[in-house]
Amino acid sequence: MIQRVLNRWAEISKRYYAVIILVAVVVGAVSFVSASETEISTKYFGFFYPETNYMEEIRFIQSEFPGTQTAQILIAVDRINARSVLEPDLLEMRADLVEAVSDVAGVKSVESVLDLGGTKNEILSRPSEQRSPFVDEKLRHSLVTVKLDATEIPDSRELVETFQKTIKKVDEVRGSSVTLTGQIAWGYAWDRAIRSGFSRSLLVGFVAIFILLFLLFKSPTTPFVVLFPVLVAVLASFGLMHFIQIPLNFLTAMFGAVTLGLGVDYAIHLVHRLPRRVGAGRAVAGGNNERALNIACMKIGRNTLVTSLTTMAAFSSMALSPIRMLGEYGIMSFIAISFSALSVFLFVPSLLVLEEKIGWGVRGGRRTLDFSGLARLLGTERLISRTMERVADFSLKRSVGAVLIIGLTLLPILAGVGMIESRSEQEMWIPEGDPLMVAWRVVDEEFCDYEYSTILVRADDIRTPEMMKALAEVEASVREVPGVVALSS
Repeated sequence: MIQRVLNRWAEISKRYYAVIILVAVVVGAVSFVSASETEISTKYFGFFYPETNYMEEIRFIQSEFPGTQTAQILIAVDRINARSVLEPDLLEMRADLVEAVSDVAGVKSVESVLDLGGTKNEILSRPSEQRSPFVDEKLRHSLVTVKLDATEIPDSRELVETFQKTIKKVDEVRGSSVTLTGQIAWGYAWDRAIRSGFSRSLLVGFVAIFILLFLLFKSPTTPFVVLFPVLVAVLASFGLMHFIQIPLNFLTAMFGAVTLGLGVDYAIHLVHRLPRRVGAGRAVAGGNNERALNIACMKIGRNTLVTSLTTMAAFSSMALSPIRMLGEYGIMSFIAISFSALSVFLFVPSLLVLEEKIGWGVRGGRRTLDFSGLARLLGTERLISRTMERVADFSLKRSVGAVLIIGLTLLPILAGVGMIESRSEQEMWIPEGDPLMVAWRVVDEEFCDYEYSTILVRADDIRTPEMMKALAEVEASVREVPGVVALSS
């Protein structure tokens, strides 16, 4: 049945190839518009399903106790151009910064070292416990804490960009740097990293595969024949992603590049099969190649279908993960791989017909570029085939040695697998050297003394004597936990 359908589709592709290619272009364009509207989400509670343990409590706290969020502005100086962060010109710059930031919508209050005094001597005369939240011991870093009303905060991306523009308006003192950091800045940086990383991975993957296909087929048109249907499938997947409301996050941003690599494999099978069918056509009486495309499509149909099904099964198994982010990645991988196989079946035959029409097709002999002279010059002629031939000969004649080599190769791999660490720190998501990363580490090392945890107690009436007694017992028990230094209720 599959072969009959593919045979019929090959005939349709020969006759209406221009219409089919136009449909592919339209599908790609519409999908691109839809994909550009896909939401980017890096909120941690979006990584889990609502029924996941503790997620209900977290959402309850956020809705009933919105409290405040904070943004932090780190001021750093180098000792060459500025002696300390408490010099008069830096204090004046900080005052301008506090005044400018205070006018931003959603800002509840701004705290800085200026709350302790207006001069260096006044500030240093205060106890170290009062100075430590605002300035480090070496006087190289100072922190401005901006408290935001969680109920009045506008769009976080818009807020961060407003802060950044406001900071740039303040004249920086020579030798100083001002960096916005804090949790709200992390979310903005994650969104930006996902957006740029997604675009770059697709672009680099497309260019790398194009170069490899060009070297393999020695034709300037065949890489487009192979890549175009897969690119349409990737765009269609992201377009559908917008309609089924799956956001772009750390994992779903990767499936585009993964699908690009997997989907190309299906198209390569068909493009490779066609020259063989043409060669077989020349060998028969009359040299009839009219059914070469039909036979090639029928031959690869069942194999490609089985290959795509096994790949879809492997990736879609992640849809059963209790972590929502992994589950969404499994769903989108299933959709993208199925779209890739379907796109290859639908569009590659028409593209092959078009390639032949413009003079680079396979009937009558495929026109290819000749790299043999360069290969002979570099000594790489038949390099891969000779290498694989020698490896095969060694494996057959020295089977014990081959097994030993494989075993020795696996030892460091297995050792490395055992040393893999599981990390969930937020700085692991941002590239090393990023200004936000550098600023956050300074804040973490110099100004963050404690980690915080929240205990939620729910009752019909929290004010009853029994509940107040229970709260006192909970507080007393928590104080005895090793590492607890402070508790408020």
